[in-house]
Amino acid sequence: MAHEMAIATVNTMKMQLAQAVRVMIQALQDGKVTPAEGMQLSMQGMTLASSMLTVVQGVDAATRQDILFVLEHGQIVVQEP
Repeated sequence: MAHEMAIATVNTMKMQLAQAVRVMIQALQDGKVTPAEGMQLSMQGMTLASSMLTVVQGVDAATRQDILFVLEHGQIVVQEP
């Protein structure tokens, strides 16, 4: 079963998720989240959800199912340099 397009899409989503987590980690460097940092995190979360929705809306039903399959059954593997 070929899932190449779904894998590419999930990789894009993963990069966006990594950016959201980066913002969270930066906000927690001093051990607390200020109201401004909280607002930034909220906006990053909305941006992430919105971009994922846009991606999923832009593909056909079969690709949506492939994306879900990859998300549910795929594993991230880190290649050592």
